[in-house]
Amino acid sequence: MMELDVPNANNTVAEPAIRLRTIEFGLVLFVVFSQLIAVSLYVVFTGANLYGSTPGKAFTLSGILSELGSLAVLRYVLFRQGRSFSSLGLRFSWKDIPKSLLVTVLAYVAFLIWWVAISQVYRLTGRTLNSTSNNIDLSSMVSVLGLLFLTLNPFFEELAARAYVISEVQFLTGSRALAALVSVVLQSSYHLYQGLGPALLTMPLFAVFSLYYVKTKRITPVILAHMIFDFLALSRG
Repeated sequence: MMELDVPNANNTVAEPAIRLRTIEFGLVLFVVFSQLIAVSLYVVFTGANLYGSTPGKAFTLSGILSELGSLAVLRYVLFRQGRSFSSLGLRFSWKDIPKSLLVTVLAYVAFLIWWVAISQVYRLTGRTLNSTSNNIDLSSMVSVLGLLFLTLNPFFEELAARAYVISEVQFLTGSRALAALVSVVLQSSYHLYQGLGPALLTMPLFAVFSLYYVKTKRITPVILAHMIFDFLALSRG
C-alpha cells in the first residue's frame, strides 16, 4: 500500500508564528533602540557635545516621551502575542526590595573588579581610562521632569533591553548565554555617547542584571536595582 506524506500540522503553524515573532522582534529593536544607538555612534564619530546646543530639560522631556512610546509599542507586541509585561517578570512582591539590594551589591562588586581589570589593560597600552561620563546633564535631573525620567528609565531599559530581548533571543536560539550576552552588548552600545570608558564600565552591571534575570525570570528586582544606581549617580552629581 502506498503511503502518503502528511504535512506536520505543528510545523505548519509553528513556522509562520516564528517568522512573525522574528519580524516583531526586529520592529521593537528598531523603534526602541535605533535612535539611541544612532545618537551614541554620532557622538563617538563626531565628538559632539549633546548639551552644547540643546537645553538638558528638552532632552529630558524628549526622553520621557520616547520611552513611553517605546513601552507602548512593546506592550502592543506582547498583547498581540497573548502576553503582557507580567509574562516578562514584572510582578511586585515586598521580597523584591531586599532582592534588589542584593542585586545592587553584586553588580557594584562586579563593577569594581571590572574597573580594576580595564584600568590595567589601559595602563598596559600606555593610556589612562577616562571613566568620566560625557553628555550627561545631571542638573536637569533635579526637577519634576528629571525625577520622572529617573523613575521611568529603569522600567524602559529593563523591560525592553533586558527582559524582552533576553526572552526573544532565548526563544529564537534556545541559548540563555547568548540571550544574556546580546542584552549586555545592546545596552552598553547605546551608552557609548557617554564615552568608551563609561560604556565599558556599564557592562559588569548589565551582566549581573542579565544573569539574575536569566536565572529568576523576575525583572522587578532588576528595575529597582537600576533605579538605585541612577539615583545614587544623581546624589553624587
